[in-house]
Amino acid sequence: MLQGRYSENRVATLLILIIFFCIILSLAAYILFGHNIIRAMYDGKSSGFLNSIVEKPIRHPVEYYIEKGDELFAVYIIPLVISSVFFVFFRLFLRLNLPDLLIALPITMFSSASIIYRTLLSPAFMWNSRRLAWVFSIAYGYKLYYGPHSGPVLPTIYGPMAALVYLPATLVNNPVYAVILGSCISACFYFIPMFWLHARNNLSDPKRSLFALLAFACFCLSTFNSKTLSYSAFAIHADAPALGLCAAACAILYFRKQRENITPLFLSAIFSVLTVFTKQIFAPILLALPFYVLLADGYRCSKRYLLCISLSLFFISIPFLIFLNAKDMIFNMFINPIHHPWRFPDKTYALCAASKLLIDRSILLIAVLIFYYFFRSLSVSGATDKKKLWLGSSPWVMLAIVGFFMIPTSLLGRVKVGSGVNTLSPAVYFLSGAVTLVFIEFLSDLSSCHSRLTQMVTKTVLIAFIMLKLFSKAYFYPISDTLDKIELAKERLKLEYGFAKKHPGEVYFPDDPLVHLLIEGKLYHNVYDVWERQLAGFKISREHFRAHIPRDCRWIAFCRYKGQKISYTIGYLPEFSKSVEIEELSNYSVYERK
Repeated sequence: MLQGRYSENRVATLLILIIFFCIILSLAAYILFGHNIIRAMYDGKSSGFLNSIVEKPIRHPVEYYIEKGDELFAVYIIPLVISSVFFVFFRLFLRLNLPDLLIALPITMFSSASIIYRTLLSPAFMWNSRRLAWVFSIAYGYKLYYGPHSGPVLPTIYGPMAALVYLPATLVNNPVYAVILGSCISACFYFIPMFWLHARNNLSDPKRSLFALLAFACFCLSTFNSKTLSYSAFAIHADAPALGLCAAACAILYFRKQRENITPLFLSAIFSVLTVFTKQIFAPILLALPFYVLLADGYRCSKRYLLCISLSLFFISIPFLIFLNAKDMIFNMFINPIHHPWRFPDKTYALCAASKLLIDRSILLIAVLIFYYFFRSLSVSGATDKKKLWLGSSPWVMLAIVGFFMIPTSLLGRVKVGSGVNTLSPAVYFLSGAVTLVFIEFLSDLSSCHSRLTQMVTKTVLIAFIMLKLFSKAYFYPISDTLDKIELAKERLKLEYGFAKKHPGEVYFPDDPLVHLLIEGKLYHNVYDVWERQLAGFKISREHFRAHIPRDCRWIAFCRYKGQKISYTIGYLPEFSKSVEIEELSNYSVYERK
């Protein structure tokens, strides 16, 4: 049936491929020739039409037009991708009847619009540009990891994949649009694998297609309503790539046609290992998926899968350890994070506080899963083969197992100083996905066994749940307010980038090394990570600190830092104890060299 469905949509598939090919082609063309074409337009050496684009008489240097070209390219490539996604959705749900289509399309459009809106707000979050500096440093020839007594100090306490997956963002040489592109990469990792798990087996049946879409909409709205999940979905961080790779490993394992075929087992194992090399607290995935295979397919298949994981771990670890300097990588990924102090001196209290927060975020999800598990167990009681068949045919079981396995490391991540609510996302993400997959299974079974009235009631209940999620927060703003929020989100980075460009090498923004890297080509310390490393017991020397700040610095400008962080930085640089006012940096605490 699926094959027939795909045959009917081959024209649509061809158009989708053409659109993505055009996007990739335009990306490659701009990277290779874009700046040269802009320079030719600036000098009047291009075609007549292109030359006329540059305003005459010329009022700005060529760098201004190159920067505007980068901005336009970053702004327009995202709508192209989103348009392609809308087209895919339209084709997927075209066979729905008219009432269902009228339900599906607005919800799809709202979820997509909300995702776009959140990514456009990403420059407002200071940590995004700080983390992106680590990614850009690779493109500028810096090492991925440095030891405790060398190199600039950045947020490098995660696996190498946490930086490598964001390398496409380095194609944009403007901090604002690089951050937006990085946030889009996060959103793709976060949402696409979960959509795959929801839609893959439900496309052939219009009813199940609608339930899959509505359930995925519930997952999206749960993300928007949760600080834990929204942080992970849109921030430039190790979370989204790790969640996406982990969900992809689950999807590959679940959708394999021949249960003991070694190829999908090996592919799933590779994604599982890459997950751990993205963020270390996802290590339980290496036990959770073999445990699921043991329940669903038996000991023999589980043993084969464990062998695939072992081989993948070996063959992926060796290149990383050789090419990235094993000693420095181990220090950043394990030694430094392990030595971070706990949030509270009383470790029992810290663990209880973290547990309470996790319970608040997930108690309803866990209750739904436990209730439905026992409800379904009654219908498959008896033969072990029946239970295995049920476990193997229910993707929510796999996600629930992964979510429960992630609880211990999520709690251990939360108890450390500097951790945010996003540390709970490994557990909450998979538990949320499991619940929305339960919706699909339950509603599909209910609609197939009962009257049309019952089907209408189930749809109404699910739509009411979505509307409840929708109105539980103020999502609707006037368009002017929305545009103002987006512009306000860009303001800090634009200000720092503009000021640093006017005064290269003379100003130091201790909490934003990205602007310096893009303008001067030099990587400086992020002072928060210097402070955090000291908490772990690895204080850097004054010589080490001074080696990675602007040599001819006149000002140090702190944004939103107060008290302790300022005094900590000035402790390394006592000659900058004179506070001054600079009109362009009116919202900053600025200190000038005496």
